[in-house]
Amino acid sequence: MAEFDWVTERANCSIAAVFAKFQTGVANDASTWNTLPDSASRKIDIVEAAPVFKAVRRGVPSAGLWYVQFTCDAAAIRIRSNDDAIRIDATLTLNNAGECRLKVGANQELELWQVRRMALEQLFFGA
Repeated sequence: MAEFDWVTERANCSIAAVFAKFQTGVANDASTWNTLPDSASRKIDIVEAAPVFKAVRRGVPSAGLWYVQFTCDAAAIRIRSNDDAIRIDATLTLNNAGECRLKVGANQELELWQVRRMALEQLFFGA
């Protein structure tokens, strides 16, 4: 059995590469949401102004959650909602299985879709 090349794998687990995949995933999530029958009154647009992008609920902003903003810096992917109800800082880690994962909080290692769900579920399904 060959030795696992953790150095190369960790180098490939870069914040820029993961953020690009994350952004594509958010766009796909919004596209899927927008095709569902229950989404008719709450369509989601992706607004990009690099290095920031937002998932924005169409229509006039009202009280409560109407957008989620995603930014990336050298240390983390940072996710904030307009009402500050959602505040996630996700850093990268190469776990013991050799998988590139996002780390949220002290020890929570998550896949990209799990962090996207945390960020977008209230925007899509909330009141």
